[in-house]
Amino acid sequence: MVAKVGVTCGHMAAGYSGLHRGYIEGLAAVGAVAQVWPGENVSIRGTGSAAKEMVAEVDAVVLTGGGDVNPALYGEESESERNYDIDDLRDAFEVAVVREAMSQGKRILAICRGMQILNVALGGTLYQDVESAGFANHSRRDVEYDFAHEVSAAEGSLVARIFGRGFPVNSLHHQAIKTLASGVTPTATSADGLVEGFEAGGMVAVQWHPERLLVRDPRSSALFEWVTG
Repeated sequence: MVAKVGVTCGHMAAGYSGLHRGYIEGLAAVGAVAQVWPGENVSIRGTGSAAKEMVAEVDAVVLTGGGDVNPALYGEESESERNYDIDDLRDAFEVAVVREAMSQGKRILAICRGMQILNVALGGTLYQDVESAGFANHSRRDVEYDFAHEVSAAEGSLVARIFGRGFPVNSLHHQAIKTLASGVTPTATSADGLVEGFEAGGMVAVQWHPERLLVRDPRSSALFEWVTG
């Protein structure tokens, strides 16, 4: 049976919603079908009811990259001029999706912003701007499809089994985990100490973008294979 995976997405210019095609390609390569979920779904139906019904229709969930998570969700005001594309509808929808996926026992693969909203949904906090917090070399759009820095993976973690204990990743974020949510295990870190991955039960989160490394590092497809179960 073909696995169906709910894939969240954000807003684009001129009223469009969309996401990088690598998410869909990554799932297709492992025989899965993506069902793309814009956050606007909650403007049509209530947040909780929409998420409950939609998660029930799929086998797993991918939380994707995109704009910043509203700092109000973790008890802070906006502190950085670099904060962009804050979307309260998307935030609310994805938090509800996380809760429903956990309740229904569906796997979650969280990527970049997806890792950030997952951490916040579970009670963690974020650095609003990693550069002003003292972390350099993480917002590297010049190497979007190549490697920007190395990460170290925890022994026994899924990412260690896929990639090894040390491996290079791309890096396209200016926000990152500050306080890790309780109940999850950090599984990858950068040399300067940022959390680059965590796992808990049926959840795997990575800060880099494996959907953009499918050609450069084919091992990345294993993350999409994992989420399809």
